[in-house]
Amino acid sequence: MRTIILIYFTFFCLSVFSQSRKSDSLYSIYKNTSLADTTRLRALQDLGWSFGKRNPDSAITLTKILLKETRDKKLIRYEAAALSNLGVFYKNKNEYSIAKDYMEKALDIRMKRNDRKGIAASYNGLGNLYSRMLDFPKAIDYFLKNIQIYESLNEPEQQAMAQGNIGNIYFRLKDYRQAVNYHLKSLLIKKMSGLDQSASTNYINISSAYYGLSKFDSAMYYVKKAITINKKENNERDLGLCYQNMGDIYYSLRQYDSALFYFEKTLAYSKKSKDIDNEARTLISLGDLYYVLDKPVLAKQKVEEALVIFKKIEDKIMIQGCYEFLYQLYKKQNNHKEALKYHELYIGTRDSMRTEENEKAVLQRSFQYEFEKKSLADSLLLTEEKKLGQAKLEQEKTKQWALYGGLGLFALFAGFMFNRYRVTQKQKKIIEAKEKETHRQKEIIEEKQTEILDSMIYAKRIQGSLMAGKKIMDEHLNDYFIYFRPKDIVSGDFYWSTIVQNSLKIDQSDTTVTLNNFKSPLNNDKLFYLAVCDSTGHGVPGAMMSMLNISCLNEAVNERKLTNPAEILNYARTKIISSLAGDGSDDGGKDGMDGVVCCFDKEKKTLTYSAANNSFYIIRKGNLLVFKADKMPVGKSPKESQSFTSHTIELETGDMIYIFTDGYADQFGGPGGKKFKYKQMEELLVKHHTLPLAEQKNKIEEVFNNWKGNLEQVDDICVIGIQI
Repeated sequence: MRTIILIYFTFFCLSVFSQSRKSDSLYSIYKNTSLADTTRLRALQDLGWSFGKRNPDSAITLTKILLKETRDKKLIRYEAAALSNLGVFYKNKNEYSIAKDYMEKALDIRMKRNDRKGIAASYNGLGNLYSRMLDFPKAIDYFLKNIQIYESLNEPEQQAMAQGNIGNIYFRLKDYRQAVNYHLKSLLIKKMSGLDQSASTNYINISSAYYGLSKFDSAMYYVKKAITINKKENNERDLGLCYQNMGDIYYSLRQYDSALFYFEKTLAYSKKSKDIDNEARTLISLGDLYYVLDKPVLAKQKVEEALVIFKKIEDKIMIQGCYEFLYQLYKKQNNHKEALKYHELYIGTRDSMRTEENEKAVLQRSFQYEFEKKSLADSLLLTEEKKLGQAKLEQEKTKQWALYGGLGLFALFAGFMFNRYRVTQKQKKIIEAKEKETHRQKEIIEEKQTEILDSMIYAKRIQGSLMAGKKIMDEHLNDYFIYFRPKDIVSGDFYWSTIVQNSLKIDQSDTTVTLNNFKSPLNNDKLFYLAVCDSTGHGVPGAMMSMLNISCLNEAVNERKLTNPAEILNYARTKIISSLAGDGSDDGGKDGMDGVVCCFDKEKKTLTYSAANNSFYIIRKGNLLVFKADKMPVGKSPKESQSFTSHTIELETGDMIYIFTDGYADQFGGPGGKKFKYKQMEELLVKHHTLPLAEQKNKIEEVFNNWKGNLEQVDDICVIGIQI
C-alpha cells in the first residue's frame, strides 16, 4: 500500500513566502488621490497579491484594474509588474496558456527597458510556470538564466532560491543525488552570504532527497537542523513539514509508534498553520500507517478526509491516489461493491495522471524540438544556396568560358569547404569528447562530495557516542548548558565524563586552593569526572585526535584506576606521545590536546582539577575567579617531563562554573575583524551569569553570531556552564 501512495506523493518543501496585509488599509491608500500615483498603485498591486493564492479570481480583477491605470499613466515598470502578476495568478488557476502570454509580455517590456532585475524576475516566473507544466528542460533553462543575472547583480538570496528550484525539479524527476547537489549549492550560497536564517527550507529539501536515496541517517540529521531553526522562529508551517519528514523516516524504519507520534504532530501543526495541502498529505500517511497496523476503519476514515481536501483544491494526482488506496482497502476486505466503485473512479482519472510518462514525453519533445529546429535551419540554408547557384548560371549562360571558369572556381571552393568541414567536424568531436569527459568528472566529484558528506555525518555520530552523554550529565549535575559548535561537521574539541563508584582517594600532597574555609580535599566513594578539551586541529584530523585523547582518558580512569586529575593528564600525555611516536616525523608526533579535567565530590561540594593550557572561571556572588592552567600541553613539548598539578576548590551554592576551549575567544569579527578575546568573554559571562542557563546559552550563541557576522568560523567551540 505504501508503494501505491508514493506513486502519487513524494514529500518535499518549496520555499513559500507570504505577507499579511490588511485589505481595507491597502484599498484606502489606493483610493486616496492626494497620494503619489506610484504609492497608490503599489498599494493596489499589494492588495491583488494578497489574494493571489486563496482567491485568484479577485486577484486577477484587481490586477487588471492596475494594468489599465498603469497604461493610462504610462508607468511602464508598473505595467510590467502587473502583467507578471497576472501570469502568476492565472498559473495558480492552472490556465497555463494565458499565464505564459502575460509573463512573456512582461518579459518583453523589461527586455526593452534593460531592467535586469525585472528580467531575472520574469525568468523566475517562467521557470516556475514551465515546472508546473512539467516542461522541466525549459524550466531549468529559465532558472539558469535567472542565476546568471543575479550573479552579475550580486544577489545571493535570489541565486540560492533559483538553485533550490532546480533542486526541486530534480527531486520531482526522482534524481535525488542531483537534488541534494543543487540544494547544497543553495545552502552554501546562503551560508557564505550570512543568510543562515533562511536555511530551513534547504535542510528540509536535503532531508527529503536523502530519504529518496534511503539514506535515513542523513535525512534525520538535516530535518533535525531544520526543526531547530523553525522552533527558534516559531514557524508552525515548516515545523509541520519537518515532522512529516520525521514520520516518513520512522515509517520506513518500521518504527511505527514513532511514525504515528510524528504524523499526529504534523497534523496538529498543519491545521494550526492552515496548511491544508500538508494536512491532506499527512492524512494519507496516517491512513497508510493504520492500514499497515491492520486498522482498516481508521485507515478508511483518514484517506476519505484527505480525499475531501484534495477534491477541494483540485489535486487530481492525489485524488487518483486516494481512489486506488480505497480500492485496495475494500478489495482486501472482500467488499467487492465498494472496491469496484473506487476502481472505476481510479480508471476514470488514470489516463491523464501518469506523471512519469508525461515527464519523459516532455523531455523527449524538448530534445526533438531542438533537432527539428536545427534540421529546418540546414534545409533553408541549402535552399538559399541552390537559388544563388541558379541565378549565377542564368547570368553567365551566354558566356561559356565564364561558365567553365565559374564551375572550376566553384569546384575549388567546394573542395576547400569540404576540407574545412572535415577539420571542423574533427575539432567538434574533440571538443565534444572533452566536454563529455568534463561532465563525467563533474559527476564523479559531485558523487564523491555526497559520499564524503555522508561519511562525515556518520563519523559525527560515532564521535558523539564517545563524548559525555546527556544521561550521565543530568544525573550528576544540578543545572548546566553545553554550547558545542564544531567548525566542520566533526570536531577536535570534545567534552568527556565518567563516574567512579568504588572508594578512591586523591593524594592530599597536591597543591590546594583554599576558598571560604576550605575543609578537606576529595575523599568520597562517588566521584564525577568532567573534561573539556581541545585536540590539535579541527575537522577530520581534529576528530581523529579527539578519539585518541578520549581513549587515553578512559584508559587512565577506568583501566588504570587513576583518580587524581594531574595523574590522569600525566598518563594521557605519556600514552599520546607513545601512540604518535611512529607518525613519520623526525622526532615523533607533537600533537595532543589542551584542556581541563575536573573531579566533583557532590557530598562535600568540592572540585579538584588539573588544567593544560586552558584556564576556567567561577563566578561567585558577582565576582569572577580565574583558575590558571599549567603552561604545557597534554602531548610532546619541552616540559613533557614535568608533572601536571592538581588543585582543590570548595564550592558554594549558586557558584557558576564555566569550562571552555579557546575557539570562542579566538573568533575574528566585529567592526575591525579582530579577535573576540578573553576579556570580552569574561565581561559577557559576568553580565549574564544570573540568567537561567538555557538563556545564558542563547546569549552566548547570539553574541558569537553577531561578532562573527559573514566571516568564517576559525575553530571548534565548546563552552560548558554549570550551576552549583
